[in-house]
Amino acid sequence: LDSVALGGERPNIVFILTDDVGVGDLRSYNADGKVALPAIDKLASEGIRFTDAHTTAAKCAPSRYSIITGNYHWRGKKTWGQWNYKGGSQVLPGQETLGDLLKRAGYRTAIIGKYHLGAEFYRKNSDELASGGDSEGVVDFSRPMLDGPAEHGFDRSFLALRGIQASPYAFFSDGSLVGSADDLIFWRAGDYGDTEMSHNGIGLPDWNTRNVGPVLLERAIDFIESDLSEQAVGTGETPFFLYLNTQAVHSPEKPAISIGDRPIFGGSGLTLRTDLLLEIDAILDQIIGTLDSRGLLDETLIIFTSDNGGLRVHNEVKNG
Repeated sequence: LDSVALGGERPNIVFILTDDVGVGDLRSYNADGKVALPAIDKLASEGIRFTDAHTTAAKCAPSRYSIITGNYHWRGKKTWGQWNYKGGSQVLPGQETLGDLLKRAGYRTAIIGKYHLGAEFYRKNSDELASGGDSEGVVDFSRPMLDGPAEHGFDRSFLALRGIQASPYAFFSDGSLVGSADDLIFWRAGDYGDTEMSHNGIGLPDWNTRNVGPVLLERAIDFIESDLSEQAVGTGETPFFLYLNTQAVHSPEKPAISIGDRPIFGGSGLTLRTDLLLEIDAILDQIIGTLDSRGLLDETLIIFTSDNGGLRVHNEVKNG
């Protein structure tokens, strides 16, 4: 990327990375697909559909490191990815990310959603850093994380550090806990209605698994809107890079009730996992609608992909 490229040569970029979506889930790749996903299908039909695409690993954390750095996963901190949120970033010093590259080309950058790349946190009452093996009770969540997105090319971040499947069950905005560290509780694995924890772990008492997708969408739209706001006050023509990592369709499967005026929960008529496909489609539709209404769609490159492929679910196979 040329750091002195003209504005017209630098489209805005919206990169949507879904979680555990497989090639068989999308009608644009599988004519027998059972779930209508109009926004995804329209993007595929009007854009470029890649038919020979690969992932470096069939798992989440290693593949995400490869996507953001261009490196095989064994070139990071851990040979099979950094699955923990503490104990350091999988991205080593000197390894550039998409954020670094695009910042150098003059982009404003944001990463929103599931992270799974690790960071550093202080221990309580200490200037020492917590190790990956430390219990969550010794982590000082009142202080901002280190070695996170801000150190790896992103101006803004709003993260679920390990998505919805593992603690901490809380959001982190620009490196800091959204909420008070004094309110953190220990969640036992279980289904609590709208909230479900797959594993024991620390989190905030108001964590709502079902609402994670809508919250991430709201933050993504806020970033697009903030870009327009900054343009309006004369900061110059600066394109943006929005890297949105959905929590869907990973378990625990708690689809949103609705997004906009579109029903999600129960909308697919198949499984909760396929309802989450509807959620992703609605999120894409909302983002495209925002770009269109703001006159940005024609100057924005939208990339839609998945981290590591899909799952074989018995009930879905049974239903064709």
